[in-house]
Amino acid sequence: MLNKKIIFFCILAYLFQFIIENLAISSSSFFIDVIGAEQLPKALIISSLLTPIVIFVLSLLEGFKKSRQYKVLFLILFSISFLFFMFYNTGVPNFYSKTVWMYQIFGSLFSLISIILYWNLINAYFYVFESKLFFSYFIISEEIGAISSDVLINKIFYGFSIAQYFLVNIVLLIILLFFYFYVFKIKVINEEIVDDSHKESKSEEKNNSFLKNKSLFNLAFLYIVVICLFHFITTLITYQFNFAAGATYGNTEDLNKFFSEFQFFSSLLIIATSYSLNKFLFTKSKIIFQHLLYGVCLLFLVYFMNISYTFYVIAAVEMAKVILEHSLFQTSYEHFTASFNEKVSDKLRNYTEGFYVPAIIVISGLFMNFFPSKFSFYYLNFSMLFCILFVIFLAFLIKNYYYKYHLDNVKSNIGNIRSIQALGEKNNIPALKVLMENFEKTQDRFLKKNMVISMGKINSDKTIDYIFNVLNNSDEFMQSAAVEALFNYKSFKVEYLLVEFVLGEKNKSLYIRHKVISFINKVYKNAIVPFFMHLLYSDDHRVVANTIENFWEINDKKLIPYMIKFLNHPSNRVRANVIILIYNYKISYYNSTCIVSLMSLKKSSILNDNLSFVFVVGFLKIEKYSQDVEKIYERLKNTEFFKERLVENFAFSFSGLKNPIGDDLFQFLFLESVNYPQSLLYKFKLLSLSQRINILKTFMEAGFGDIVQQNLYNNFKNSIYDLSFEVEMIEELMNKKIEK
Repeated sequence: MLNKKIIFFCILAYLFQFIIENLAISSSSFFIDVIGAEQLPKALIISSLLTPIVIFVLSLLEGFKKSRQYKVLFLILFSISFLFFMFYNTGVPNFYSKTVWMYQIFGSLFSLISIILYWNLINAYFYVFESKLFFSYFIISEEIGAISSDVLINKIFYGFSIAQYFLVNIVLLIILLFFYFYVFKIKVINEEIVDDSHKESKSEEKNNSFLKNKSLFNLAFLYIVVICLFHFITTLITYQFNFAAGATYGNTEDLNKFFSEFQFFSSLLIIATSYSLNKFLFTKSKIIFQHLLYGVCLLFLVYFMNISYTFYVIAAVEMAKVILEHSLFQTSYEHFTASFNEKVSDKLRNYTEGFYVPAIIVISGLFMNFFPSKFSFYYLNFSMLFCILFVIFLAFLIKNYYYKYHLDNVKSNIGNIRSIQALGEKNNIPALKVLMENFEKTQDRFLKKNMVISMGKINSDKTIDYIFNVLNNSDEFMQSAAVEALFNYKSFKVEYLLVEFVLGEKNKSLYIRHKVISFINKVYKNAIVPFFMHLLYSDDHRVVANTIENFWEINDKKLIPYMIKFLNHPSNRVRANVIILIYNYKISYYNSTCIVSLMSLKKSSILNDNLSFVFVVGFLKIEKYSQDVEKIYERLKNTEFFKERLVENFAFSFSGLKNPIGDDLFQFLFLESVNYPQSLLYKFKLLSLSQRINILKTFMEAGFGDIVQQNLYNNFKNSIYDLSFEVEMIEELMNKKIEK
């Protein structure tokens, strides 16, 4: 999965965050010690006013080729020059306090601008689907960079003078500069050049315009107000923390030690909290609920600070705020803006981050000048409680505008996928009528699939019978969508009807049966197994093989004694499925028995037995038999029936064994076939994500033409399997102009 490009950007993230952390801690410590914490609001105002000016100056480079790369280069060179200037003038009489002021402002500016430029740079070298995939790598690299800086400051740098810190930062920036030149050797994917070739239609222009679309304007206005107020509140909390730290620690050395320890534990807790929230909250909660939760947490923290206004309470509140800000708030913000199309999302982000947030920070700085003492902070926090309550109230209002905007979109444009998906949140009952009406109107299977899934996520009892009607009267594609929708319900009725369906005559799909069994198995812990045991003794070998395949995900060793005897079954497919089932338990005694059965498939003179051997070796990734697979391939590749019947098996097996022949065979199948068999997409889905990405990227960049690419897209889009990531990837590759 990792390659030189990903490693380069991880190291780049590490170095940037290392420097940012070093600047932030040292500049704050010197400023609080020399100038005083009560002057921090003025420094905040100046840096916030300078931010849009710096962004504007950098935007002047956008007309040039590789402007994103040169913006970062300009930032690094300017930073080295500026720090060297301050280092040179440190000893000048009456200049020391001015140096501290400039260092604080520079640290704030560098932190904000470098983060913006870094993520813009990533957009030039990664597709959107790649950015999502590797996002966690870059974030973890940043946190490791911050932790490394914290440790060095706490153990070594804490006693340095301001001149020594200038030298340290200059050296770090020079290392970053030499390392950064490698970026010009990497292939650019998305060049930042303005393209006016695509003009929006009038309906698109209206839907994407904040001024022409009333629902969008109301939603965006309320959301920007909420985001700005959140920043206003968190800025005031941080100000009190810095003020308290300055009053508690009397010199720069102690402040450096304290801030580095504080940031060290914050970074560790951010990683742990982000992981927990991603696993337990973000996949199961509404987008608006996440903002409400953040508001309630801030309300509790400010209330707690007002009850016991001591330094350790303030520090605990600040740490909790930092953790929630970097995990809960930032992810919620990303989820909310991603629910719109790209044009609206970009506008919302640019307006919020480029203008309104800096403006509210300036207002925060002015506001903080009225509360310069511990006594007045009580009234500040008291007023903040009312402010947070107002934000929570606005977040409740946003929910209605959010649903109304997406509902209007679906009414006016039946094919608006993002809005169809956005409506699929629990208890959004008003959307059901529109989704059901549109489901009957459209003939687009992909739209129907997303509508059914959104109905399931709304989780209303009114839709259970409707979705079961889709399940019982549709083809395999829509049945797949229906069962996925039904999995959202925690209802005995749904579970009973699913078991009844999977045992009945309406279910003729192995894949659907497999999905239902896996779901029921998770709910009732293998209780469904006895209902299918009788199928193992069917006279139809396909039924036996399918039943065993359905047991693959049931992690219960009690199955093994029942399965062993099927290693001698007359059907090659039954034997292959049993080998896969037992071998995955990794019990040496049983595995040796499986290998004996596997060898009998290889040595058999029957072609289907040999093909089962090929499939099992690829599925289990048993690399010691890769040469045997190659020998069978060489024996069969020139036969008349190879192209029609056998390519799939060898494509899957070779790819599973990481043999490049497999990737070539998959691309051959995608090129030659018009209607892909579901068995091909099933085998493709079994590959690792990195392999699937590599095969599709190579295929799309090979230049086979628009017709071939559109055919690939249509087949993946209409697959019964969940290939949504691949569909999104193909869409982007089709629309992206790749720099040759």
